[in-house]
Amino acid sequence: MGSSSHWTSTATEIGTAAEIGTAAEIGTALRSAGAERRALVLAAGVGRRLLPMTSERPKGLIEVRGVPLLWGILDGLKRAGIRQCVLVVGHRRELIQAAVESWRFDSMRIRWVVNEDFAATNTLHSVARAARELAGAPFVLVNGDLWARPEVFDRALTPRFVASGGALRVGLTIAVDRRVRLDAEAMKVSVDTEGRVRRVSKQLALEHAAGESIGVYSFDTSSGACFLSRVLELAREGNAGAFYEAALDQLLQQGMVAHLVDVPARCWVEVDDHTDLARARRLASGRVLTRSAGGDLAHARAGP
Repeated sequence: MGSSSHWTSTATEIGTAAEIGTAAEIGTALRSAGAERRALVLAAGVGRRLLPMTSERPKGLIEVRGVPLLWGILDGLKRAGIRQCVLVVGHRRELIQAAVESWRFDSMRIRWVVNEDFAATNTLHSVARAARELAGAPFVLVNGDLWARPEVFDRALTPRFVASGGALRVGLTIAVDRRVRLDAEAMKVSVDTEGRVRRVSKQLALEHAAGESIGVYSFDTSSGACFLSRVLELAREGNAGAFYEAALDQLLQQGMVAHLVDVPARCWVEVDDHTDLARARRLASGRVLTRSAGGDLAHARAGP
């Protein structure tokens, strides 16, 4: 796919409107249709802005009220019906692998992908390394430094649908907080009058931004294939410091349709630095965490 090409939509049919409800029910419908949705979680980075905490343990094992970030992500994905997860690791990957194996998410199949160049590349290259594991399947892409309440995953993973001949067609959705205060570091989005996302970029001017992506993207098979193709293209050209959103932003500008899923304020934090971590801990204060069907919280504490 050349950089001048345009995206063409062909969506995935998964059932009738009456059969669709929560994200978990959607996952069941996809599995019955032979197109089980997978998750891609990016956890390769060093987390330099969280030093010295991340010098000896990866950012995904940093805890918010005793619960590692990565445990919360996997638990939220499992609650939302995800049964297959691809984890991209790099920095201190042996600690992440040991922790995940101890957490007993027994019904979730984990596949490991290593970004050996994690110290010199950004998320674009982590996605590129995992592309083979996602080929031909719908998938959810989640940043591994996300803290979010469990209900956020169900909301973010429940796609928008377009009815067509009694069937539902699944497209691309982007989870967005429209009430957050934006700054230069935010992964900003712009939307049109119909609520569709038209841009996603940190470089987007504040006056054109409608909110911030929380780092959860749900692709159907077609949009996912186009996205992965563009990611691989950009990775082959170098772009070592690029975020994967660079590929998505190009496709959106060329006509890819993406629907916005509005995420409630104060329910999530992208934990980039110590200020973010303190905010996540404040928001989590008083929250009672219940155990899901898999993932033993007693084994969630990991690292020094």
